[in-house]
Amino acid sequence: MKQMDREFVYITRVADTIARERKEKFNLTSEDFVEDRAEMIVEAISQNVKELVECTNASGHQEQVIEGIVNGLTSSHRYLQGEFMQALSKALAKYSTTHTDARNEAGVRMAGRMAQIALHPEIEPSDIQDILGRR
Repeated sequence: MKQMDREFVYITRVADTIARERKEKFNLTSEDFVEDRAEMIVEAISQNVKELVECTNASGHQEQVIEGIVNGLTSSHRYLQGEFMQALSKALAKYSTTHTDARNEAGVRMAGRMAQIALHPEIEPSDIQDILGRR
């Protein structure tokens, strides 16, 4: 099992354990348990994404970040790769509607364009190559 897979399994197990303990301690309903667990997973993923973003802060490390992302994706279960890419596409679409200033304006616009391509299956891969070539 790859490191990232182990970390996510660990995050999920920790969230399960804490949520179960809270369910018993506070006599939570099943709905509250599911919501509590989901909030913990969101927080853990948020922290991991922040760490990934920080990796790009070091000058000259963008290629290593790209390599790490591709390695992580390609070493994951094929079905889950698709699920992750769908979630990422929807996250990019949501991110594209967030507040911008001069520091992140280009990134937010790029996220919107990427989400538009990803969420519209009628766009052919060859069209994407053309679009990427015109940057």
